[in-house]
This record gives sequence, C-alpha cells and structure tokens, in this order.
Amino acid sequence: MEEIKLEILTLPIDEIALSDDCKLYLKQQGFSNLQEVIAKKWNGLREMDGFDYRKFNELIKFLQSQNLLSLMEN
Repeated sequence: MEEIKLEILTLPIDEIALSDDCKLYLKQQGFSNLQEVIAKKWNGLREMDGFDYRKFNELIKFLQSQNLLSLMEN
C-alpha cells in the first residue's frame, strides 16, 4: 500500500485523475507531480492566484480517495 501511495505522489500531473482544467492550472503554476503540490500545503495553495474553490474541492476529493489527505495538513 505504501508503495502505491509513493507512486501516486510522483506521477506526472497529466496522469492524475483530476479534471483537465485542474491539471492545466497545476502545470501552469509549475507543479510537475502531486508531491510538489502537497509540499505547498493548503495555505500556500490558497494564496495562489486562480486557486479557486472548485480546484480546492477537486484536490480534496482526490486526496481523500487515495487516503492522502493527511499529507496536506499545515
């Protein structure tokens, strides 16, 4: 199970089960994988221009589905 979590964290943004809009936004912000997004933490993401409620909610749902939500705690 831990190996699967690590694999998900290092997958390219394009291979993560998020909407095209969300993936495009994350790539435009310079993120190449989920590990980089998680490293930004919630406060950092909320301060980014264009990180709206829809993207926030989508990311929460995805992380919950992968049992990774706890990694985003500040």
